Amino acid sequence: MFPYYTNCMSSHTVNLDRAIERASVYGKRVRVSNGGAKAVIVPEEDVMLLEAIENYLDVKDVKKRRKNASASKTIPWSIARKKLGM
Repeated sequence: MFPYYTNCMSSHTVNLDRAIERASVYGKRVRVSNGGAKAVIVPEEDVMLLEAIENYLDVKDVKKRRKNASASKTIPWSIARKKLGM
């Protein structure tokens, strides 16, 4: 799906510095592992884009749920608080 640079963390500090540089300076995604554990170092822009997509989907979901909610299916917050003992 996306191009990755795979890096085995044998000499941890040097390789981690290199992986961070590839992500932050060159915009590359870097897969790293230390035997069994695996992770991906990504550019900050990728994280910001994923967060924006998640926020968009959350807002879309809320709008859909509000549209589908009718007065008979919902209860006022004051009553819900009392039922929950708040």
